[in-house]
Amino acid sequence: MKSYLAMAIANLTHAINPDVFVLGGGVMSAEKQVLQPLREKVKEYVYPGLKELVRIVLAKLGSNSGVIGAGFII
Repeated sequence: MKSYLAMAIANLTHAINPDVFVLGGGVMSAEKQVLQPLREKVKEYVYPGLKELVRIVLAKLGSNSGVIGAGFII
């Protein structure tokens, strides 16, 4: 799972170079087991000149972000 997500983040970095990737959901609460290895894997796939520019952070709303976002649509 981490490899596919890391490839997707690397491809988006190469294509549009966003300022930050914000990840959320219940699985992201396991920061040491998921987020740190993901960051390292992304750096393997990203071109050398972009490695230091990739920022991956956790959503501040955690696993409630989808519900809160849906509430704003209504």
